[in-house]
Amino acid sequence: MNGDLLGRRVFIGIKAPGDIAATLASLREYFPDVPGRFVPPEDIHLTLVPPWQMEDQGMIEAKMHAALRGMEPFTIMLKLLSYGPSPDRPRLAWVSCEPSAELSRMKRSLAAAFPVQDHVPFVPHLTIARFDERDRALLRRRPVEQRIDLPMPVSSVELFLSPHRGGRGYEVLASLSLPLE
Repeated sequence: MNGDLLGRRVFIGIKAPGDIAATLASLREYFPDVPGRFVPPEDIHLTLVPPWQMEDQGMIEAKMHAALRGMEPFTIMLKLLSYGPSPDRPRLAWVSCEPSAELSRMKRSLAAAFPVQDHVPFVPHLTIARFDERDRALLRRRPVEQRIDLPMPVSSVELFLSPHRGGRGYEVLASLSLPLE
């Protein structure tokens, strides 16, 4: 492993395919004059294991491989654009997805392999914008609940590197294609 990655924050997720990411990024039109940090299409993803400090990339990839063995590609349905985690305390604009047996199985298997402390319940979603606390009053006056109904194929799982503090963009360190060989 590259020594400069030691101690950097990594997480595991599903990267939105290019066409789906572009569609999700275009949902910015629902927020014409709302300040926020909109997620670039190349960074839109669904987090499965929250961030933790990198120790050994090879070990992480081996654990991912073992946790995902036997899993086949599947499709999730992206259903609703709304504020999260709650409409009365909006911090994010996200697109939530319909729960599926395959996604739940994947989350459970990865959670068993990576017992990272998760402080919030798992709500499968893809974040498209983040908002500051000072914008909450404006957001509450402009509620958003827009049905999406967009199928998103899941054919790989990624290990992402978070940017340095103040940096931008996620880097994919590893991508495991389903089914695993």
